[in-house]
Amino acid sequence: MKKYPVIHLFLFGIYPALFLFTHNIGQIAPGALIIPLSIVIGFSLLFLLILNFFLKDVHKACVIVSLFLLLFFSYGHFSRYLVIVSALWGLIFFAGTWLTIKIKRDLKLVTYFLNIVASVLVGISLIQVGAYQFGTYQFKKEHASQMVRGGADKGEEKTESPQPLPNIFFIILDAYAREDVLRELYNYNNTEFLNFLEDKGFFVANQSMSNYCQTSLTVSSCLNMRYLNDLVGKYLPLESNTKQPLWGLIRRSRVFNFLKQRGYKIASFSSAIEETEIRNADIYIKPEWAWTLDGFQSELLNTTPVPVLLYLFRTTNLFDLHRERINHTLDHLPDLCSQPSPVFVFAHLVIPHPPFVFGPKGEKRDPNSKFDHHDGDWLIRKGRLSREQYKKAYVDQLVYTNKRVTEVIESILSRSENPPIILLFGDHGPRSMTKWEEPDNTYMKENLTILNAYYLPKRQQPSQLYDKITPVNSFRVIFNQYFDTDYEMLSDEAFFSTANYCYKFYRMTDRVRNPNTEIIQDYMGTDLVNQKKLKRPLHKISETGPEK
Repeated sequence: MKKYPVIHLFLFGIYPALFLFTHNIGQIAPGALIIPLSIVIGFSLLFLLILNFFLKDVHKACVIVSLFLLLFFSYGHFSRYLVIVSALWGLIFFAGTWLTIKIKRDLKLVTYFLNIVASVLVGISLIQVGAYQFGTYQFKKEHASQMVRGGADKGEEKTESPQPLPNIFFIILDAYAREDVLRELYNYNNTEFLNFLEDKGFFVANQSMSNYCQTSLTVSSCLNMRYLNDLVGKYLPLESNTKQPLWGLIRRSRVFNFLKQRGYKIASFSSAIEETEIRNADIYIKPEWAWTLDGFQSELLNTTPVPVLLYLFRTTNLFDLHRERINHTLDHLPDLCSQPSPVFVFAHLVIPHPPFVFGPKGEKRDPNSKFDHHDGDWLIRKGRLSREQYKKAYVDQLVYTNKRVTEVIESILSRSENPPIILLFGDHGPRSMTKWEEPDNTYMKENLTILNAYYLPKRQQPSQLYDKITPVNSFRVIFNQYFDTDYEMLSDEAFFSTANYCYKFYRMTDRVRNPNTEIIQDYMGTDLVNQKKLKRPLHKISETGPEK
């Protein structure tokens, strides 16, 4: 035992989490590893002690634990064949356990071999992490500050704060489509909700579009009141998909700094999406549950049979937690009206974006699939959803979104002593016609047009709002209206980037305003599950590099 220490069971236990982390490096905070690794190591040690107590052979006990861990974390990769996989995995485990117990030979050499295999696997992952952190790109805290300062202009030079200071509610409804897209593609009339907003005094920008096609890009651009294109290469790694620079831009944004200097507290609701988890907020609000998962931990759990067991036994599952998190935010948003000092409230609601967990009346829905936040052709494919199923589920979830947001706005307005500012917008559109790595074959009008609505009471000057305003100009208008700044309006542009290279921006403004009819005609009446790849690009596009 001293010659061949038993370490392979711990290495096999931590390898799945490390493997998933390295394949999503730059998009996951290293801290997300702490809980999974602690649980796996603790479970492995407990399982080892129990088996060794009965077997009186630590090497045999370790082999059984390692076999269990390998089968446990590989289950989800084959889970589309649930019955077959469950039976086969059970057979392999019990057969392997029986053979390990019955074998008369010493297993020290087996331990030695497994130690080497497990060490190599973990070592490769650690090398990849090290290469990223020290050899490729390491985003530091001061980078975000430089990026924010680099976007400063003369708009802030003359500024006075209104008295009393209004609370500001910044509510992001993920993937909320523009009215004409809902009508044309989803056969849904959203007039009732839009009329409600206008009756309450909202300005609805009915020709608005998002500046970027991904949440972290849109939100970081909006909160820093600038485009990100000129940061590519200098601060943002062009040939990478790392999102860490964007997290810094959001958490230490220009808007936050501006408002903090004027006496505001930043309040943020937990979204379970790393890019919009603003844990450094003055007021950080999350559900008081004993157990919550972030996106990485949910994806890791999907590689195991745990979600299947939770579903079979009708206990709380990942869909329930997601549903409860959304309802928790909606329930408690109006509570911030009672804060003694002015607050900027940040709430990112992953709705009507998938996963589709609500019916139109808020009834519970559990998609018969694993839990994740995938969209576009990552979700609309064989074994997941057809395009028609996506559209139906999206509209159902949108109806519930409208109902709850209506209640939230009514409550905020009735509970506010001083009329608040409310910004309500979608970070991007829905994606029933999005092919992530094929911008030529993606319908950009659907992908990039959004709901964009503003409640700006007691304006200090004539409104600067206009129908085509995009998120990059939102706080320029708000600060000009309420804080006597003099920001210039930027050109309203829209950019698409692929899932694999989020900083390679393709200018799509013209494609959004003048939709490619060939693409939509190809999609109409076609089930994307069986759709063949188009043989030719329908609309040539050019890549937009850093702006000088």
